[in-house]
Amino acid sequence: MALVTRFTKSNQNPVGMIVSSMLTEAQYQALNGTGWVLADGRNVAGSTYASITGNTVVPDLRGQVLRGKNNSRADGQQDPAGEVTLGTQQTDAMQNHTHYQNDGQVTQNFPFVASGSSIFAKSTGPGATVDNANFVGSILTGRANASETRVKAVIVNHFIKINP
Repeated sequence: MALVTRFTKSNQNPVGMIVSSMLTEAQYQALNGTGWVLADGRNVAGSTYASITGNTVVPDLRGQVLRGKNNSRADGQQDPAGEVTLGTQQTDAMQNHTHYQNDGQVTQNFPFVASGSSIFAKSTGPGATVDNANFVGSILTGRANASETRVKAVIVNHFIKINP
């Protein structure tokens, strides 16, 4: 016969656990206790979290998306940055990619390649030539309606357990 453990508020949510919620901090703490705080970069020196992790501040997860640690994953789906330390914040990044020029009449089939802060046209196809040294132009990549590139999102609060 299998042993069944009865979960309580104190043992089903270990210190360091992160939970996303639609509640405010006051609402969440009213239901779950003051051992939970917003993961907003605040100082939690003296907490169980600080004594276990050695970190006196909780991560600041405001406006952030959580990403799982690789933990030796190497099947092509892992974080290309490798084995990153828990709690590390990764900045925005854009993988190299290609855009094609379209003058409104004919697609030119000149892929544009980003190199640092410059954009160069690559000549492709028979007889195609591009003078990168004198290339001047702009690239419209679609409707720009935001100040960032992001995944579809629903805004939540992230809470972290700092004390049992």
